[in-house]
Amino acid sequence: MALLCGFEGNPPLFFPGDTCIKSAVYCAIHYQHRLPHEVTVIEGSIFPSCKKCGTRVKFQLIAQPKSSANIIPVIADPDFGGTNLIESA
Repeated sequence: MALLCGFEGNPPLFFPGDTCIKSAVYCAIHYQHRLPHEVTVIEGSIFPSCKKCGTRVKFQLIAQPKSSANIIPVIADPDFGGTNLIESA
């Protein structure tokens, strides 16, 4: 199965309300209104729903950082409105 963010394999899917068990880069796959994009989700946070497509958004694991020191908080993605989901560099 190919990922929409350009990676291959069969990584797990996560949905709004699921708890993130590992800080990592995920592909956010929206329903109809936006192309898939990469986001960084912090361990212990809850995967959020989208302001536009609600609980139809899903998240697919792309890559895990070697160290949590590599994750630098930046401005939250506007579709997720002030959550701890952040755009990856």
